[in-house]
Amino acid sequence: MVDILFKKVKCNAYLKRVYDGKFIDVSQDDFKAIYTDYHNLDKLYTKSTCEGDLDFLKTYYEFKEKEFTGLVVGIKDVTATAYLVADTGYQYNGKEYIYVRKEPKDIYKCAIVYYGNNRKRYVPLENIKVGD
Repeated sequence: MVDILFKKVKCNAYLKRVYDGKFIDVSQDDFKAIYTDYHNLDKLYTKSTCEGDLDFLKTYYEFKEKEFTGLVVGIKDVTATAYLVADTGYQYNGKEYIYVRKEPKDIYKCAIVYYGNNRKRYVPLENIKVGD
């Protein structure tokens, strides 16, 4: 890979942040987790057995095509989609509790590109061309 840090680059796509509204509501009193979608509350409302099932996919970033130029200031691994998992854990005294974790599905190696004053985008490395 060509060293691109602090170089001016041309980009043809980037990852845009998405708020899909999916989350897990945990109730420690009833010992249950509920998978919900804030945007479609009627369609997705599933109770979990809290056994670590990988069936709830959350989207954090989506791929957008757009041409722009900017300056690379860093490299970062960005999780585009991940499974939200409710699982049962045990304390030192044997008491059960519910915890939520994220299992990444799609991870992109991205450059952090500043294209304006205090404006940055995450650009996958295959969508970057170094030079004017």
